[in-house]
Amino acid sequence: GFEEREAHVPVLRLDGLEGDVSCNYRMEGRSAVPGYDFEASEGTLDFLDGESRNFITVKLLPKRLGEHSDQFQIILENAAGGAIFHPEGDGGRETSRLTITIRNENEDLSNLSLAMRVSMWL
Repeated sequence: GFEEREAHVPVLRLDGLEGDVSCNYRMEGRSAVPGYDFEASEGTLDFLDGESRNFITVKLLPKRLGEHSDQFQIILENAAGGAIFHPEGDGGRETSRLTITIRNENEDLSNLSLAMRVSMWL
């Protein structure tokens, strides 16, 4: 959209809730550019004994009319406290990667505007 937005991405702890565990997270651009499409951040997620869910907050920056949707990744790594990532996931036991698509809601407006201009000339 035309305005800055925040997304809260859930991170789930599965297969056991005993003890404290943690992991680091960071963001990496793919087609999305850090500082232009989203604000990259990094930090540590702590799960206390019995805690099954935590969140990473992502700030999505405004998209302009005509810009395409873009992607970036949140990478979880350096699990501590006996935690591991799903061994059959995209990063194996060492990392976990989530690809996020920033959908440009203005893209539909741009396509509609283009279609209207084309139809005026037909």
